[in-house]
Amino acid sequence: MALLQEYQVLWGRQERLDFAVEIAPALLPLILLYALTPAGQLPPVWLASCLWLLATALVAILAVRRLHDVGRSGWYALLLLVPVFNALLLVLLLLQPGLSRPTRHGVATRLRSVA
Repeated sequence: MALLQEYQVLWGRQERLDFAVEIAPALLPLILLYALTPAGQLPPVWLASCLWLLATALVAILAVRRLHDVGRSGWYALLLLVPVFNALLLVLLLLQPGLSRPTRHGVATRLRSVA
């Protein structure tokens, strides 16, 4: 249930590992659809379209917080709607380290006190 709450928050910051762990459940249904479709066939268009739309929306929500962590505006998450740029943005967000200094979106989670 805590995972579903993560998809509701557009403010704050998110580190690389947390981002990678949380986009996996969002992309899993889409990956399984194509993996389980018999070779040489395509899945039903309506099902693939619905899963793609859902996966893109969930990943975009998570990307906003990740973009905040690297010091960029969350509006860059709209690039996920553009073919080719979406894959580049995801790779960039998975590889680029977050800022260690506080930003207007909060303190890096690795710097927060445990208390």
